Amino acid sequence: RKMIYIIVGQSGSGKTSARLHLEGRGFQGFEASSYVKGAMKKYGVKSVEELLMQQGRDISARLIHEDMGVVGDKNGIVITGFRVPEEIEYFRNRFETKVMGLYTNPLTSFVRIISERRSGRSDNPENFEKFFRGKICGDNLLGLSKIMRDYLDIFLVNEGSLDKLLKDIDVIIGVS
Repeated sequence: RKMIYIIVGQSGSGKTSARLHLEGRGFQGFEASSYVKGAMKKYGVKSVEELLMQQGRDISARLIHEDMGVVGDKNGIVITGFRVPEEIEYFRNRFETKVMGLYTNPLTSFVRIISERRSGRSDNPENFEKFFRGKICGDNLLGLSKIMRDYLDIFLVNEGSLDKLLKDIDVIIGVS
């Protein structure tokens, strides 16, 4: 059986970079927020909280599972963007999984997001206070802080370069 790596962390912690890196190493990748946005549109709801109440707190995990298919010759699966403990539990109850938490100081995350100028994204923060109150506190209210506290198999502090993060991930997962 192939391993499923679930990478969690706040916005700007390096999740997307890690997923794209592992996809380049032969992993099949999924981003949970894409599934959440699609489900919100499909079900006509205005907020993530409303979606979770109507469709279940593991909605994105179920949708990703439907799309996974057969892993085949892939090295494994990498999923990013889970914010709700029930998403983690869904996969842990069905597959061999490792949950990797990436931690970055919120100010570092904000600076990364601003410097990347994530153009076209609706969640670009106007200032640090809005970023902290909106994204960081909002994600923690959904359950990210509980995941980071109770569900991690691997914990990485990402305050250095992207190159260092990706090398650390390669060593931990055992790919090159």
